[in-house]
Amino acid sequence: MRIAVTGTHSVGKTTFINDLIAHFQNEGKKVTLINEVARDLIKKGFKITPLTEYGIVHYMKSYLELERNAKGKLIISDRSLLDLLSYITVDQSPSIRSAYLDLIHEVWLMEKSRFDMYFYIPVEFGLTQDGSRSSDEKYRLAVDKQIVDFLQQFDLKYVTIKGNRKKRVKTSLKSLYL
Repeated sequence: MRIAVTGTHSVGKTTFINDLIAHFQNEGKKVTLINEVARDLIKKGFKITPLTEYGIVHYMKSYLELERNAKGKLIISDRSLLDLLSYITVDQSPSIRSAYLDLIHEVWLMEKSRFDMYFYIPVEFGLTQDGSRSSDEKYRLAVDKQIVDFLQQFDLKYVTIKGNRKKRVKTSLKSLYL
């Protein structure tokens, strides 16, 4: 089973994933995690905001390499190329040529078939400032809306995960065991 966890920034995706992995590990199940690429790129000195063509290519290459190398019965991805596509679509930066948007869109269309399910985490609480991500709440909500639009437009199998940490894990487990 391959699961992508999606949602705009500062909604608790990584916390949710860590809680879900801990649950599976307590049951003796092995989980393979595909880490969020943006955080790794920021650590390496890349600027994520604003997005650049160079950043997009690096993000895609890094992510696709991690995804290709992920092996196991249960793979959870902290984001997918759907997230990158959503951010680029909302940004509509004139410095990013349409060919780059078209490329990420085409690669994502291939990638989406590799996931059995998406867990979408909506905005439920205030933005946490971390100095790396945008602190513009309107932008965060626009990205959130774009993610939902893509999930619905492409008729993807997804479950909305919300509530406190325990409820999020419980909702995800119910959807996995049905």
